Amino acid sequence: LPDAPRSTAADQRGLRKTLARLERQLAKVSDEEQRIHADMSVHATDHEQVLGLQAQLAALIDRRKVLEEEWLVTADSLDG
Repeated sequence: LPDAPRSTAADQRGLRKTLARLERQLAKVSDEEQRIHADMSVHATDHEQVLGLQAQLAALIDRRKVLEEEWLVTADSLDG
C-alpha cells in the first residue's frame, strides 16, 4: 500500500492561514449575533422588528454552523 501523501510545509501554512481566516469570520459572526441580541432587547415591543432580527439571527446561526464545520475539516487536515 502506498503511503498517504504527506503535507508539505506550504500546505500546512495554507491550512493555518485558512484556519485564521475562518476564526476571524467566526468572530465577526459572534459579534453580529451579540449586536442582534442587543437590538432584540431594545426593540422587544416591536413585533415586526423582532421578527426581522430573528430572521437575521437564524441566517447568522446557519453561517456559523457552516464556518465551524469548515474549521473542523481544516483543523483535521492540519492535524492529519
